[in-house]
Amino acid sequence: LEELDLSGTIISDASFEVLKQCSKLTSLNLARTKVTIPGLMTFLRVKPNINRLDISGLNITDNEIQTNERLANIHELVLRDNKITEIGATKLLTRQSDYGSTLDLSNNPIDFSNVKITGML
Repeated sequence: LEELDLSGTIISDASFEVLKQCSKLTSLNLARTKVTIPGLMTFLRVKPNINRLDISGLNITDNEIQTNERLANIHELVLRDNKITEIGATKLLTRQSDYGSTLDLSNNPIDFSNVKITGML
C-alpha cells in the first residue's frame, strides 16, 4: 500500500500504530480527521518516506507550523482550511525550496498586504 486516503474518518492518534505497519506508504490524506499535530509528528519521525501529506481542516495554527520542521521534508503538503495566517505562511514560504511541487494554503486567513517575503526564488 503506497497511498491511503482516510479523509473525513474518525481516526485519531491511536491509529498511527496500525499505519506504522504500512512499510511502503508514501501518500497519506488525513484531512478532517481527529489526529493531532503532536501525534502526527511522532508518526512522521518513524515514517520518513511519506512525501505527500494532506492535513487540511485540522485547525493547524501558526505555532504548530513554526515548531515542526518535519513538515519541511514533505514534497507535497496540503494545508487547506486551517488557521494559518500570514505569519505561518511566511515561515512555510521562506522554506519553499524544501518543498517539492506543491504547497496548498488555500482557505486560510492569510493576508499578505503588509508582509515582505524575500529569498523565495
